[in-house]
Amino acid sequence: MLPVHAGQECHLDMKLASFSNSSMTMQSVLRQKEVCCLIKTVHVFCDKKAQKKIAIPENVLSSLRKV
Repeated sequence: MLPVHAGQECHLDMKLASFSNSSMTMQSVLRQKEVCCLIKTVHVFCDKKAQKKIAIPENVLSSLRKV
């Protein structure tokens, strides 16, 4: 993998890797001419007040199922 320096142009490709009852995982590839970095992010849906995870809202879930 290559280093990325400030000011260099690069491209980010993102895709939905998976989703479950309360989370979704995104995989990203940062590249210039070659791959510079692989990124995995997990987004967990939670209730603000209770600070506990919740099921993915149906409107979001229906969009995820289309991907």
